[in-house]
Amino acid sequence: MKMLELPWLITPYESNGLPASISAFNAAHGAARSLAVTTFSQLKGTWRILNKVMWRPNKWKFPSIILVCCLLHNIRIDSGDILQPDVALSGHHDSGYGEQCCRQVDPLGRTMRDILVKHLLHSKQTAAPK
Repeated sequence: MKMLELPWLITPYESNGLPASISAFNAAHGAARSLAVTTFSQLKGTWRILNKVMWRPNKWKFPSIILVCCLLHNIRIDSGDILQPDVALSGHHDSGYGEQCCRQVDPLGRTMRDILVKHLLHSKQTAAPK
C-alpha cells in the first residue's frame, strides 16, 4: 500500500507507559486538537454557509469559503466584537461526516513531532525554578 505524503500532519504518539516528555506532548496535542474542533464549530455556528458547502460537488469553492469565514472571524475579534460562545453547534456535523484517525506517520511529521517533544522538554527544564 502506498503511503500518502502528509508532512504537515503531526500525530500523537500511540502506546501505553510513555515517558513524561512524550505524555506531555500528547496532552498538548490533544488540547490543540480540542481547540481546533471548538473553533471550527464556532465558525460553523457563526457563518452558517459552512454548514451548506461541506459536502457539495463544488469542492474547489470550499477552501475559499473557509478562508473568507476565518478572515471575517478574525476581523470581528480584532475590532473587539464579542463572540457568543453559545453560537457553536455543539456536536453538530454535516451529513456524511466521519471523524478520521490517521495512523500513518509521515517521516517529516515524525521528525517535527520529535523536535516538538525536545522543545517542550527543554522549555520545561529552563522554566523550572533553580
